[in-house]
Amino acid sequence: MHNYKNNKVLNNLIQMIGYILSPIVFLLIYIFFNFLNIPFLSISLLCIVVGLIIGQLYKNKINILEGINFTTKYILQIGIIFLGIRLSFIDLLNFGKVALPIVILVFLIIFILRYIFIIKYNSLSQKNIITLISIGTAVCGITAIMAASPFIKAKENEISYATITISIIGMISLISYPFIGFEIFEDNFKQVGLFLGSSIHDTSQVIASSMIYSSLFNNDQVIDVAIVTKLLRNSFLIILLPYLAISYSSINTNSHLQNIKNGFPLFLIGFLFFSVIRTSGDYYFLNSINETWNFLIHLTEQLSFIFINIALVSLGISTNIIDIKKIGFKTFFIGFVFSLVLFGINFLVIKNFIS
Repeated sequence: MHNYKNNKVLNNLIQMIGYILSPIVFLLIYIFFNFLNIPFLSISLLCIVVGLIIGQLYKNKINILEGINFTTKYILQIGIIFLGIRLSFIDLLNFGKVALPIVILVFLIIFILRYIFIIKYNSLSQKNIITLISIGTAVCGITAIMAASPFIKAKENEISYATITISIIGMISLISYPFIGFEIFEDNFKQVGLFLGSSIHDTSQVIASSMIYSSLFNNDQVIDVAIVTKLLRNSFLIILLPYLAISYSSINTNSHLQNIKNGFPLFLIGFLFFSVIRTSGDYYFLNSINETWNFLIHLTEQLSFIFINIALVSLGISTNIIDIKKIGFKTFFIGFVFSLVLFGINFLVIKNFIS
C-alpha cells in the first residue's frame, strides 16, 4: 500500500513536469536569446529546435505527454486569440480579400489531386489516408485531420500515419520556408505572408514560421498577413465538415452534428473578438493618444508572443522524427506530393498576381 502511494505521487510529479517543462524551457531560451543578442537567431526557431532536441532525447515522453499536449493545444489557442489585437477589422478585410482567392484555389486543386491519388490507390485504407492528408494539407493540418476522421470512419493507424506525415512535412516547411520566402519574394511582406499562410499546414507552424521570418528579417507585417490567410483556411472547416457528413451519411445525424461542433476551431471566434476590441478601441481613441490603450495593446501582444512560443517548445517536444520510419515511403510520398503541389501553386499565383 505504501509503495502504491509512493508510485502514485511519483507519477503525479512526472505528469506535472509536462505542464511546467515548456514554460521553463522558454524562459531559459528567452534569457539566453536576450543575453547573446545575435541578430541572425530567431527565438521562435530556437523554441522549435530546442523542443525537438528534448523530444528526441527524452525516452519516457509518454509520462509527460498530457501536459505537453495541453500546452500545444490550449496555450497555443490563447496565444492565437490574443494575436487578434494586432489587427482591426479593416486590416482583416484588406488582407482577407487578397488571400481568399488563393485559399479557394488551393482548396480546389488539392481535392482534385486527392481524387487522382484515390483512383491510383484504390484500397479503403489508402483512400482514408489520402483523404486525411489532403484535408490536412488544404485546410489546417492536424486539427483538420482530427476533425474529419470521425466522418470517414478512419482507423487509429490511418489517423496516426496522416498526422505524422503532416507534422513532419510541416516541421520541415516551418523552418525552411521563411528563408525560401525571403529569397523568392524579395521581402515583400504581403507576398511572404500569403505564401507562409497558404503553404504551411498547421496553424502553430504558420505562426512559428512567420515569427521566425519577422525576427530574422525585421518585418512584423508578415505575421499579420500569414495569420489572416491561415485562419481563412481554417474557416473552410465550416464547409468541409458538413460536406463529409453528407458524403459519409451512414452515421446517424446526431453523431454528425456533434462531430461538426467538436471540429469547429473556436479560437477563430476569440481571434475575431479581439480584432473587434482593437477596432472599437482605435475608433474610440481616434483623435487622441491614449497611453493606457497603447499599453493594453502592447501587453496583449507580449502575452500572445509568450504563449505561442511556449506552445512551440511543446510542439517540438511532441514531434518524433523517428516516426517517419513507421509511415512507410508511400504515405510520406503522397504527403510530399501534396505539399510540393501546394508550394508550386502558391509560388506561381503569388509571384505573378499579387503586387
